[in-house]
Amino acid sequence: MTIKAYYRDTLNRAELLAQELPAPERQVTVVVHRNHAFELLAPVVNAFLGLSKTRADFLYSDYDDSLSFSGHLPVEADLHLLWLDMGRYDGDMSAWLAGRLHALKDLGAGKILVAAYGLPAEALPPSPGTLICDVSGILAPLGDKALDLRLEAYSGTRLSHQACLEVARALGARFIPALLYPPLKAIVLDCDNTLYAGVLGEDGLNGVKPYHALQIHLRSLKEQGIMLALASKNEEEDVKRLFMERPDFPLKWGDFAAWAINWKAKPENIRAIAARLNIGPEALLFIDDNPGELLRVQDELPEVSVLEGVSPEDTLAALRHYPRLFKITATHEDRIRTEDVKANSERARLQKKLSPREYLEELKIRLQFAVNPRQLSARITELLNKTNQFILTYLRPTADDVHAFIDDADKCVITAAMSDRLSDSGLISVLLAAKKQNCLHVEELAVSCRALGRGVENSIVLKMLQLAGQDLGTKGCEIHYINGPRNQPALLWLQTMPVESERRDSGSVFLPDDISPDLAGIEVHIASDTENPSSLPAIS
Repeated sequence: MTIKAYYRDTLNRAELLAQELPAPERQVTVVVHRNHAFELLAPVVNAFLGLSKTRADFLYSDYDDSLSFSGHLPVEADLHLLWLDMGRYDGDMSAWLAGRLHALKDLGAGKILVAAYGLPAEALPPSPGTLICDVSGILAPLGDKALDLRLEAYSGTRLSHQACLEVARALGARFIPALLYPPLKAIVLDCDNTLYAGVLGEDGLNGVKPYHALQIHLRSLKEQGIMLALASKNEEEDVKRLFMERPDFPLKWGDFAAWAINWKAKPENIRAIAARLNIGPEALLFIDDNPGELLRVQDELPEVSVLEGVSPEDTLAALRHYPRLFKITATHEDRIRTEDVKANSERARLQKKLSPREYLEELKIRLQFAVNPRQLSARITELLNKTNQFILTYLRPTADDVHAFIDDADKCVITAAMSDRLSDSGLISVLLAAKKQNCLHVEELAVSCRALGRGVENSIVLKMLQLAGQDLGTKGCEIHYINGPRNQPALLWLQTMPVESERRDSGSVFLPDDISPDLAGIEVHIASDTENPSSLPAIS
């Protein structure tokens, strides 16, 4: 596979379609509602989806300027794509298009991607489960080469050949994966000839030259919530000095959430970094200029995504389009993630040397709970869809599903945010519950991996159960669970609960109605309607 074919400035259709990719692991159905031709884009979109080990079956509507959504197309498709040329309409059609999106959602459509040429992305109001692809912005660098009116009668679209390729790349590499998959959480980077030109151990502290543009882009990804880590065969003190003392390096030592700088094998170090960050290897992208190192990682850790740093220019081009690095929304938790993860090392040190009560007193943990916080639906949806370790049912709700829970009088959503004197962790836990025959039924429970290990998980969850019971007026509690691929931490926690009975056939346990959380030594707030319940500032 020639990876440069996917990321070069000028795309070549024949070259893209000739690439050999691993067999897809997921087949998805995409319903295309269109008023101009999409068939030219579809094979190229699938070429880029192959980078995510995905292949799409595209089902087409008739050419329909009115978006009537009639016909025999399945509403329950994985994705609905609105492929529109707004030049076919007169005047400002943004209000009309917003209305048609609501109509499609009312029919039961889940995830929707709007790719409308001639409509600015900000023209449509934010809508849960809907992503706007700014086609005009993507094609702006092409200038007057974005359109080819001479071929419109034959191609079915006024977009030029090159414009179709650029939009296909945006859809297949960025927007569709962003709707179908959780984002990557961290990038693990080699150092020598990957982040800078030269070999630190040979050229010395002042002999290596930074790759400025690449480092600046990596720092921007970090600011969007992608954690950065180092896996380098060097002396740790030398690398630390390099990033601390070189003023011309855009990346600084404090930008890295974890590091494994030694002479051990890269797979071993990547495992250590994943453990330090408390994330799975499938959430990592590893970048190295040495293809041999990449092969070893692929052999021992096939879940890890890898990218060969052939040159800083190629690496930068790849990162601009790499699947699962594009996030639909940037939350408060994204901006604080690196500092919070780095603070876990100090928390672990304190936990080893102090008693449980001294530990809580030293950390000064504060919890803030909220009942049905509609304004946090984006973060709630994100947490429920990306958590894999402390999760009970893998419900994976959409933002619309979360809103439905909040709006239903017999259901509720409880959130918990946490901070301590070391850092602000933001929103770290979500509970979805329903009232059934006067009993509280827990439909889903998720706790962020960043919050685990501080010895307060029980207090957080029990308080959330208590608030849910009070909100719905229930007695007793039934907690549903499944044995998922990686949720053993949640199932082990469930075994510590005071269970009255269990029904293994239905995957549920029953708790008594008199349980109460032990919140001694923890400052607790219940957010009012006027407060922001996503976080509390860290205590200085």
